[in-house]
Amino acid sequence: MYCSSQELSRAKSRRRKEEANLRIPRRGRSWLRRMGSPQSFAITGALPRQIVSSLELPTTRGGGWLTPKTGCRISRWLYTRERSTPPHLWECNGAGSQTENERQLVPALLTVNDTVYVPHSAVEQFVDDALIDINVDIVVISGQFSDCSAPSVTHVERLLSNKHIIRWFLQNVQKYAGRYSDHPKIDPFPYGLKATGHGGQHAFSSYKAEFFRSVMNLQETSADSEQALIYAGPLGATSSERDGIPRSPSLRPLQYFEEMAKHKYILSPNGDRPECFRHYEAIGLGVMPITQLHPIFHRHLAGSVIFNNSNWSLESLRSEWNPNPKTVNRNIIREDYWIDYVDRIVERKLNWRVFNDTRLDSQELVEQTYLADALEIIANEDDT
Repeated sequence: MYCSSQELSRAKSRRRKEEANLRIPRRGRSWLRRMGSPQSFAITGALPRQIVSSLELPTTRGGGWLTPKTGCRISRWLYTRERSTPPHLWECNGAGSQTENERQLVPALLTVNDTVYVPHSAVEQFVDDALIDINVDIVVISGQFSDCSAPSVTHVERLLSNKHIIRWFLQNVQKYAGRYSDHPKIDPFPYGLKATGHGGQHAFSSYKAEFFRSVMNLQETSADSEQALIYAGPLGATSSERDGIPRSPSLRPLQYFEEMAKHKYILSPNGDRPECFRHYEAIGLGVMPITQLHPIFHRHLAGSVIFNNSNWSLESLRSEWNPNPKTVNRNIIREDYWIDYVDRIVERKLNWRVFNDTRLDSQELVEQTYLADALEIIANEDDT
């Protein structure tokens, strides 16, 4: 049986309207156990039948996992280098199923308090070609999965001096803002979990499996079990700063995350940029990273990382650090935490991407539901 294109279009329209009226119900640990194992669908893609049949869509804002592409995914508008190609290019690929042309920046359509995503590699073109046509107050968010050159000092100056730029949030502030890293209009934006790139999808599935396992076993692991203190895990050769830092042999992703979760701290030095996936992977699992991050330029992680570390001797660190560190903020691995964070910094309600005109696939919907519930369970455990 075949459907005409008009019939398909009408069906999709009805589905979007139905989804726009749905919300996620709040559930607890018993719901997680009753619906099936989160780690099973995280790795195999198999979804519990009960969930699929009663799926409810989080429609108003991003409820997914924090990744380097979150800025692109949650912003109201996108600006990219080449308008002749799909606007997400490679940097926004996989950031959502909505037709991205609908979010391609049109300065004349901007409204006060809109959010605009500009990849690091497109900042100079944005300043040269679009900034002059912006006549309302907006917030710019910049990031980049892959490393790239920083914008010129002149372009950064022009962006920050424009009266309509409320604030510029960007990943790896020191690298991409340079001498203006401490400018009052600049604030850090997170990097996130590895979900794409070489081995990214497999690593991401493994991470989700361990994250949900840690939540389902939270009472058992937090009450009486003994955690090791500091984990010196595998380190890639992405920076000479890592030379001489203790490390362990490479592990498969699931083994790596399982081992990470058994510790209270993890050595997490700079990679090709100050921020790296490991910081966020560790915090999401309740482990505190020992980093070289600057406390001002990475203040968005305050309370969840050790800043400015220069001593990598495990023996010395074991005697120096508290064997019972304070609880890290595991909420940082969820997108909507950062929507609230940005709104709070600028002290106004900004306009973000609206998700109710998007049909997310069932896998993502289930994961968003599980993620919201898991973080609520963690919060309840921390309060007891």
